[in-house]
Amino acid sequence: MCALSLLLLPLPSRAGQWAVTYSSTGTYSYDSVGPDGTMPAYNTSLNTQTNGWSYAPGGYVDAQTTASVTATLTWQPGYAQTMATDPPPTKPVSILESAVVGESPGSWYGPGPAPSPVGTASDSLGDAPQASGRGYLCTGAHLIQKDGSSGVITLDAVSMSAVCPQTHMVNGNPDWLWTDSVSVHLNVSVDTRNVTISSNIDTTHRRVAGSPATSAANVPGPDGTVNADTIAPDNDGIANTITYTANYVGNWAASSSYKWFSSMLQDGEGGSFDPGDALDTEYSYFNPPASPGQKEHVYIHLTDGADGANATANYYLKFHNKYEDWAEDASKRVTHPASYVQGGTNADYNFIGAYYNDTSTDQKPAQSLEWSTQKTESGTIGSSVVSQATDPAGYIQFSANESITSSTQKTITYKLDPGVTVPAHTGIRVYVGPVSTDLFGMCSVWDQHGYVGSGDTNWYGTQVPGSYSVAYEQYPRP
Repeated sequence: MCALSLLLLPLPSRAGQWAVTYSSTGTYSYDSVGPDGTMPAYNTSLNTQTNGWSYAPGGYVDAQTTASVTATLTWQPGYAQTMATDPPPTKPVSILESAVVGESPGSWYGPGPAPSPVGTASDSLGDAPQASGRGYLCTGAHLIQKDGSSGVITLDAVSMSAVCPQTHMVNGNPDWLWTDSVSVHLNVSVDTRNVTISSNIDTTHRRVAGSPATSAANVPGPDGTVNADTIAPDNDGIANTITYTANYVGNWAASSSYKWFSSMLQDGEGGSFDPGDALDTEYSYFNPPASPGQKEHVYIHLTDGADGANATANYYLKFHNKYEDWAEDASKRVTHPASYVQGGTNADYNFIGAYYNDTSTDQKPAQSLEWSTQKTESGTIGSSVVSQATDPAGYIQFSANESITSSTQKTITYKLDPGVTVPAHTGIRVYVGPVSTDLFGMCSVWDQHGYVGSGDTNWYGTQVPGSYSVAYEQYPRP
C-alpha cells in the first residue's frame, strides 16, 4: 500500500496592491572636540536608507542631519493580472504618512548638573517636537487622501531636520553632550481610515462659464475636499442653517477624538467618539458675514485613540446672490413705437382724434385733443414676473441694471393744443404711441443647492420712460 501525500503551496495574491518606493536627498555633518580638547573616538558610519538618514557619530560632537523624502505609490496588479483586468481603484486612496525625526544626546561631561532636553527636531508635516530623554523626538501619523486612478501617486516631499549640539550651558558652565544619533525617516503605507464631509444641501451645483454656460455637480475631489455653492441668506436677520456630517470609514479606535472648525463662525463642538457614533454639527449663517461672494471653510479634525493618526476633511462653501452674471443682449433691443408708416398697421399707435377743415382758408381748431393711457414697466426672469413683493432680488436687479421699476404702472398723457393750423380743405388724423423699450438678456440663478438649471436663464424687461411719439396723417377734404 502506498501513501500519497500532497504539499499545498499558497497561491500568489490575485488582489492588486500599492507598492511604495522612496527617493531622498539630504546632508549630515559633525564637528567634534572633546572636553579635554582632543578628538574622541566616534563612529562615522552612515545608514543611508532611501526613506531618510540615520547618523550615529557616537562622541562628544555637534551633529545634524536633514532630509527631503518623496514617496511614490505604484499600483501592482494581482497575480496573472494586468492594468486592464485589475485596474487601480477609482475611489480616493487613504495614505498614512508618519515621520520619525529625532536627536539623542547620551551621557554628559562637565561640572554642571544633568542637562534639560536640548537640540531640535522638525518636519514639514506640522508635528510638534516632544521631549525625549535629553533630546527631542518629532513623530506623527497623518492620514491623507489622493487620487490613485492613474496607477501612480507621488506625494509631496517631506522635509525633516534633527540637530544635537555638543555644548550645553548650565548656570554659565559648559556641559559636553555625547551624541548617540540623529535620524530623519519617513514611512508611508496605505490605510483604511479616512473622513469626508457632506451637508444637507448636497449635492450642490456650480456654474461653468462658457458660451453657453453649463452646470456641473460639486462632487468631492480626489482628496475628499468639497467645494459647494449656495445662496446667501437675506439681509433680514433670518439665518440659513446648514447641517454638516463627517463621514468616517476604516478602523478608527474607540475613544478617538474629533473637533469641528469654521472660518466664518465660532469653532464648533468637539469631544470623543466611538466607531458608529454620528458626527454632525450645525452652523447658522446670517448676512453679514455670509454675504454674496464670501466663502466659508468648514473642516473636521479626527485623531485616532490608538495610534494618534489624524485626518482632516474640508468643506468649502461659496455664497451667491439669487441672480448673478447679469448681461443684456443689445442686438435684441426693440424700441416702441417704430416710425409711423402711412397706410401701415402701426400697432404701437393709438388714433386719438382728427381735425377737419372744409373751408377755403386755413383754420385753427376750436378745441384741443387729449389722450391718456397706462403702461406697465415690467421684468420677467424665466417664466416668473418680478415685483418688489414677490421677488425682491429680481426687483433690485432690474432697477440697478436696466432702470426698470418692475410691475409698476406708468401714466402717459398727451395733449394737442388748438394752436395747430389745419390747411384749407384738409383733414388731419392724430396718432399717439407710448414710448417703451423691450430688453432681453441672460443671468445665472442660484438657490440653496447652488446653480439652478442646466444653463443661464433668460430675462425680459420693458422700460417705460413716460414719453410718447406723435404721428399725423394729412388727407384732402372736399
